[in-house]
Amino acid sequence: MTSAHSATFIGPPEPPKKLLAFRFCLRLKPDQERQLHRISTSLRWLWNKALGEQQRRHKEGEKYASYEDMASWLTSWRNCEQTRWLSESPSHP
Repeated sequence: MTSAHSATFIGPPEPPKKLLAFRFCLRLKPDQERQLHRISTSLRWLWNKALGEQQRRHKEGEKYASYEDMASWLTSWRNCEQTRWLSESPSHP
C-alpha cells in the first residue's frame, strides 16, 4: 500500500563550491594588437557618446532611447564625415 503523500528528506546544506580563477595573456602579432586597440578605442568612444546622449535625454526629462534608436545612432555616426573612422571597426563586436 502506497501513500499519496511521501516525505522528502532534506539533509544538511552542501558546502560552498570552490571558485577558480584563470588568467590569460594573449600573444598578438603587432597588426592584431593594432586592430584590437582600434576596436577597443572605438567601443569606448561609442559607449561614452551613447551614455552622454542618454544622460542628456534624462536630464531634459525625455525617455531613454531604445535599442533601435541607439542602433540608428551608430549607423549615422558611422556615415558621418567626422566619425568615418568608426566604419573601420566591426559593427557588432
